[in-house]
Parts: sequence; structure tokens; C-alpha cells
Amino acid sequence: MLNVSLVTVSLSLGLSAVGTASLISTSVGSDAALAVSPLKVPWQTRQDPASVLALVSWHARSSVLSGRSDELAELERWAHSTIPVSIKFLTGPGGIGKSRLAAEFATSLAQRRWSAGFVDLRRPAKFPLKRRGTLLVIDYPERHPRDVRELLRDLATLGDSPRLRILFLSRQPMDHWIETVHDTGCDVLLDGAPIGLGALSVDDSHALYRSALSTAAETYDTTPFGISLDPFRDWFDSLPEHRRALFAVALAVYGALHPEDARVTISGSEVIEALARRELSRLHSCAETGGFSDRCALARLVAVSTIAGGFPVDDLGTLREAGVLGSCSWTGAALRERLNDMALLDNELVVVPTPDIVAASLVTCALAEDPARAPELVWHAIAHDFDRSIPTFSRLSYDAELVLGMRDNRLSSWLASGIRGKANRARAFSGVASETNLAIGLIPSAVAVWRTLLSETTDDAERASLLNNLSADLSEAGERPAALEAIREAVEIRRRLAEANPARYEPDLAGSLNNLSYHLSDAGERPAALEAIREAVELYRRLAEANLARYEPDLAGSLNNLSYHLSEAGERPAALEAIREAVELYRRLAKANPARYEPDLAMSLNNLSADLSEAGDRPAALEAIREAVELYRRLAEANPARYEPDLARSLDNLRRIDNG
Repeated sequence: MLNVSLVTVSLSLGLSAVGTASLISTSVGSDAALAVSPLKVPWQTRQDPASVLALVSWHARSSVLSGRSDELAELERWAHSTIPVSIKFLTGPGGIGKSRLAAEFATSLAQRRWSAGFVDLRRPAKFPLKRRGTLLVIDYPERHPRDVRELLRDLATLGDSPRLRILFLSRQPMDHWIETVHDTGCDVLLDGAPIGLGALSVDDSHALYRSALSTAAETYDTTPFGISLDPFRDWFDSLPEHRRALFAVALAVYGALHPEDARVTISGSEVIEALARRELSRLHSCAETGGFSDRCALARLVAVSTIAGGFPVDDLGTLREAGVLGSCSWTGAALRERLNDMALLDNELVVVPTPDIVAASLVTCALAEDPARAPELVWHAIAHDFDRSIPTFSRLSYDAELVLGMRDNRLSSWLASGIRGKANRARAFSGVASETNLAIGLIPSAVAVWRTLLSETTDDAERASLLNNLSADLSEAGERPAALEAIREAVEIRRRLAEANPARYEPDLAGSLNNLSYHLSDAGERPAALEAIREAVELYRRLAEANLARYEPDLAGSLNNLSYHLSEAGERPAALEAIREAVELYRRLAKANPARYEPDLAMSLNNLSADLSEAGDRPAALEAIREAVELYRRLAEANPARYEPDLARSLDNLRRIDNG
């Protein structure tokens, strides 16, 4: 039996007694009690959709699959390759059509006697794994980073098996995942050609729109005004988001619901909001007919569950202090029964509406009905389970504020308000706020965390660390003068601490000086920026003399930065000397650890070639840029999404120097 737990993933080979080669299970701990069920694609029948969202969702299959023949052909080639186990990523923005494409692909394989379907990492199950082939589709893996990591670790140790394919559908580009793949030992299993799903052509999008319009008109028994190709093209070209498949389908459903409306000037965002508000009205009616004293109670509940990634019905009592259900007195079985009757429960979780972009609009509109209460609702939604809710919240915030332009009421601002001035919440959220590459919707909350904790601390070392973090997030938020003020104060504190205890605090001082140089340069204070980075290099050089293994990478990075600032100041010979030393250090580091430092070596060689070219040493510049190109070419072969842009830039530099 082959047991693959997608939560605590354990793997072993064997035979089952169900006529297949083996079994694959998604379970925590022992899976002996799980019944075998086939892998499935979660299509939904289009009967009488209570929710308008049901028809917009890919699950309804309400339109033809249009314009994806090349991507389907690539998936077919991957599926039928001779490699026993292979992992592939299908990436693209929300609403572009990743899930629909994967669903059609899985359905096609299942019709040819594969075991193929979508896997929900939250729910234990056992599926047949067939010798002809098995496909697991994992949608939005960002939502389950720990579980994905565990799955990859065990897949790396699987060894020989029947043909197994794992297809991840991610909004993030491949470079977001490459470190996880590398750390879990799955490099050899990763298909090196991820599929980046782009926008449909206008003809394909119009075909999608017309087929969705026909289905929606039949469902709602209307005769809508259909938009012909030329006016549709104007709409398609008017905004970037109109090129996503979801917006064409949403426009079709809106047209069926408003058959008298022949406008083509309505934006995709307005269409999405209109559909979201229609669903809110349905939830309001459900609350009124279901005996809830607050007509907005169910809309708030669905909004909270959406942010939480599915809120367990057994835990609804924890939401009482936030007033999610108003003055509702039902608890336990009585509340569960009422929610079940209204089709608001799914496997003991309060339902989460789809598609994601429509859900983002619905959540924002629902919480905006009582904006004063919104910060508490958002906090309680995310605090229930950070691991599940933070990726979901980040996605919702991005969709609402950046894709749909809903900026009057912002999820990101509500979360920040729910944290600001509340030390316990700030401490609980500080781990999230400390993560690198923080999602844009979490930046205001990170700023709120650091400012709240700063108001609480009397310890200088902690204050300096908080100021250092605050400066980085203020810069990301566009508050550059405040960011510079914060890092200046951090440097002042750490300088004072380092004078009293150099061994303990000089590394922190060097790091803050490096950051200060960046902020000063950004503010146009280049002489001060150069002075700060020179001091940082001096400190790192002294630290590296005492502990080379620990501080050599920091010294190399600061020398690279020093070279940039010297070049900006017109001190080109000194800049060339600094970047040469950085290259020498990175070369030594890359020899010992190529996976970690070859990208840094390639970057510094690229910079060295530019400085050598400026100095008139064209042969040496060519030698440096050719080595950078060679490194980037090798890196791009292993990870095209991450390194092809760097390779393209270095090739452009090579052409420029070669022709110079």
C-alpha cells in the first residue's frame, strides 16, 4: 500500500485489494479507518443556484474552456512522461483560469482511467492510485505552507512508484516556491518548466463570455442583450483585469441578471461588486427568514469564515465578543441546525464563497455595513488560526484593494486598527510581521505592531530592533521620511549599546548602518549614505577577521553596497576596488556552497563588469559579464521563472559591452 499523508505525509509501497496498484491517503496519523473513495474533480450541477456566485465559479462549468490548447498539450506531455514522480506548478493571477484548466485536464485523464482529482489538505481521505497514472491537483498551496512542505519532504523519499503527478495551482511565481522545493530535497522531482497562465486573447475571451451568457440566460430564464465582438473588444482593452477569464464570465452572468442593460461601459470591478451585493442581499433575507434579529448577522459570519479560510462551527462561541451574530442566543446543535438548513455549512465549516475575487468584494461590502465593528471582526477571523488565515487574508486584501480598487473601506486598514494600541495582539502578530517579503496587505499591520510594541518597551536593545523593523515596513508603505527617522534612532541606540558592549551589539549596529545607507540614499542624502555604508563595511571587516564563517557573507553584501554608493559619488576607482573584493568573497563562498551563493556571485560579477567597463577595461569587463551569463544560464536552466530575467539583463549587458 502506498500511503501519502498530505498533512503528516508518510509513504510506503504495496498492493491494495481494490483492483488498483496501490492507495494514496490524505490523513493525519493512522488512515486505517478511512474508506477508499475515488479522486474527484469538484464540478457542481447547475440546477437552481440559490447563490449567484455558484454560476460564476469554475465549479459550475458554465462556459466552454477557451484558448488553452497549448497549456493542455504541455500538461499532457508532462503527465505521460516516463518519470515516475513529478511535481509541476501552474501559476498565474487570481481569476486567470488556473483551476478551470486543471479541472478539465484532470477530467480528461480520469476519462482515460487515471486516478485524477483535487485534494483538500484539510480533510482526511484515501484514494486509489492507479498504475496507468495518478494526478493530485492542489489548489492554492499558499494556504497550507506547512502541509505542502511536509508533502514535498516525503515525496523526496518515495523512490520508485507508479506514475504520480502533483500539480500545484499557485498565484505565486515559481521563484516563490524554489526555496521550499530545494529545502525539502525535491529538486529532482520538480518539472523545470512551470506553466505561467497568461491572459486570453480577445476572441477567446469573447467565446468564453458568449457561452457563459447562454448558460446564465437559460438558468435565469432571461433573454439578455449579448455584446458583439467589437464593443466587447473595447471593454476587454479598457482595463487589465478585463483580460482575466473570471471577468468575462462575471460580465455574462451580470448580463443575464440584467437583460435590459445593454451597457458595455460598466467595469469589471462594478460587475463583481454588483454580484457580491446580490449575494449579500440573499444572506440578509436568509437571516430575516431564519429568525436572526440582526439582518447582517449571516453576512458578517460568512465574511469572517472567508477570512479564516473556513471557520469551524464548533468554535463560533469564540466570536461572540466580536458580535458576529449580533444578539443571537442559539449555540451548539441549535445553531448548527439553522446554518445547515440555510446551506451555510460545509463539512462542519461555515461556507467560504467562491470565486476568490468575488469573495474579496463580498467580504469588504459585508464588513463595510458596520465599519466601526470591522477591525474586531477581522482580528477575530485571523487570530483563530494564523497559518490558515494569513495567506487567505493577504489574497483577499490584494484582490479587493488592488485588483478591484475597493479603497474606501480597506481590509488592510481594518486589521491594522484591530492591532494598533493592543500590546497582546501586537505580540501575537509579531511573528507574522517579522516574515520577509511580507504581503502588501499586511504592511499596515506590521507598522501597527512595531509602533504598539515601541510604546510598551523600556529596553534599549528591544527598542532598536523594533525601530529597525519599523523603518523597513514604513519604507514599504511609502512613508520614507518616517522610515529614515526610525532607522536613524535605531543607529543612535545601537551605537550607544555597542560602545558599552562591542561584542554583543556591533553586529546589530553594522546591520542598521547598512539599512541607514539605503534610506539616506533614497532620500537623496548621498554623502551621508556613503559615510554610513563605509562604517558598516569597517565593522563587518573587523567582525569577519574574528569570525570569518559568520560574517563573511555580511561583509560581501556590504562591500557590494559600498561599491554602488562610491560609484554614485563619482569615486569610481574605489568603487571598482570594493566590488572586486565582493566578487572575491562571493567566489569563495560559492565554492563552498554553490546553491546558496552562486546567485550572489553572478550579481556581483554583473556589477563588476559595469564598473570595469566604466573604467575602460573592456577585456576584463567582458570576462566578468561572460562568467555572470554562464552562471545565470545554469541557474535559469534549473529555475527559469526565478533567473531568466537576470539572465536576460546580463545578456543585454554582455551585448552592450561587446559592442562598446
